[in-house]
Amino acid sequence: MKSNLADVIVVGGGTLGLAAAYHAAQRGLKTAMIDQFAPPPGGGPIDQGSSRGLERMFRILYSQPPRVRLVETAYAMWHEMQQQVSSDPSDPSDRILLEQDLLFFGNPDISTFEGNIADIRNSMNTMGIPIDDLQNPAEIAAKYPIFNNNALYTPDGTPYVGLVQNSGATINVPRAFQVTRLLAERTGRYRPVQARVVDLHQTSAGGWHVTLADGETWQSQYLIVCPGVWLDSVLAPLGLRASQASPAWSIWQMTLGYFNLTAAGKAAHWPIWYEFGNTADDDQRLFYGFPNVSLTADTTGKMKISADYAYPDTIFSAPNQMTGKPDPRIIADLQKHLAHLFKPGLIDLVDPDPQQACVYSMAPDGDIVLGRIPLAPEATQFRPNAAMLCMASGRGFKYTPVFGRILVDLAVNGATPYQLDLADFSPTRPNLFQKA
Repeated sequence: MKSNLADVIVVGGGTLGLAAAYHAAQRGLKTAMIDQFAPPPGGGPIDQGSSRGLERMFRILYSQPPRVRLVETAYAMWHEMQQQVSSDPSDPSDRILLEQDLLFFGNPDISTFEGNIADIRNSMNTMGIPIDDLQNPAEIAAKYPIFNNNALYTPDGTPYVGLVQNSGATINVPRAFQVTRLLAERTGRYRPVQARVVDLHQTSAGGWHVTLADGETWQSQYLIVCPGVWLDSVLAPLGLRASQASPAWSIWQMTLGYFNLTAAGKAAHWPIWYEFGNTADDDQRLFYGFPNVSLTADTTGKMKISADYAYPDTIFSAPNQMTGKPDPRIIADLQKHLAHLFKPGLIDLVDPDPQQACVYSMAPDGDIVLGRIPLAPEATQFRPNAAMLCMASGRGFKYTPVFGRILVDLAVNGATPYQLDLADFSPTRPNLFQKA
């Protein structure tokens, strides 16, 4: 069988793997990006993994200053990438970032995977980042008259507060993928390979040997692994698998729908929004939405809305359990909640169309895993010439360009200038991995 040579092999061709491949190729390194799936027609992200879909939320609203610094860098990098390709500023589908105001609102005290509103406010103030601080339901409703005033309280009566980031954005997922791929192709050093990886191991010289399902092999000096929900099969040859202790790594199959806006709804001003409506004994009140951004014909005039939770029987332990089907219970939850949250006559609450499912590769602690590849679970010794990003937990897309750069830094140099900002993402955290 044919043996191929590259300087860098990237295993995983989702948006984050593609970003790593782009940055490696940009540095003059011959780069092979290997994924078992082919991108759909039109060149958008691969449908089977966590990169599918049209929109992601760009925000700097974090309670942790290191994340704020990273996402501010990503913001500048997204703009730099956009400027390197020809585009029509008047066409939303041609832009990576569709900038508009972003509202975090809800219970001020409850912590979630997305942070805590009170702590986020403190972080923004400490770092000198301007926000609009809405201190009660009346101020939220005054700024955004779309809301039903009586809905701006938790079920136990706690009044909502809000934070507005005026430099928020909807990330246009297909365009982000297309631009990253185009820039990688321009280097002349990027090669996508559609194949399933069945083995990878480190050579005695410190390089890497990767075997594909058809028997073909690749050899390289450096390895970057971005396996998405297929992390167990990719990492097993390195002696790692996702921890099965409780709480365990899991695949959350999420549900979203595109709801028609009425004429009044189309005329209204909508922010990107995320609602922290949960209480201490009810964590299933996290919802978010994207205003009509007209990225495709079948979503024009509609708002994408999702619940940021999944029912237990749609949380899986292996990719072969995924159904790819939206959960009608979540759709019903959305319909009920939207009727309560917004004023009547803005959103058509009949069955949204399209309805879709996507997946989160969810770490036990709900956070991203990014760093060098440990020799064993929780080990502080690492494999040379290698880096990994996995368990992005539905939180990684906004960081894509800076994470791509960091992965190449770690694989090639063994360190990155961003090192101090990566502590929360360490692959050596407890209960992430067990021995394969």
